[in-house]
Amino acid sequence: MIRDEIGESDGERDKILLQLEQECLNPKNEKINDTVLIGLFIHFCFEKGRGTLKQQISAVNPVLDELRLKKQERIKVFYETESQIAQICAEIACNDR
Repeated sequence: MIRDEIGESDGERDKILLQLEQECLNPKNEKINDTVLIGLFIHFCFEKGRGTLKQQISAVNPVLDELRLKKQERIKVFYETESQIAQICAEIACNDR
């Protein structure tokens, strides 16, 4: 195996895989936090009744746009990580033969 050739044990491999799994799950946690924050922001804007509905929507749109960009970036990072994992698995499978 590749890990044996570079001097890494199965324990180290398992630790790395666990870290990758946690990193893949982390965007969901951040996304939940962002969702809660935007919900509170929207609630605050509408609760206070500041300005017209059009003004309130204009105030919320930049935050929504930023969250959409964060979401797309997290999706991109997730798929890149998933692709790297698949590539590593393929390399391991080829070396096991």
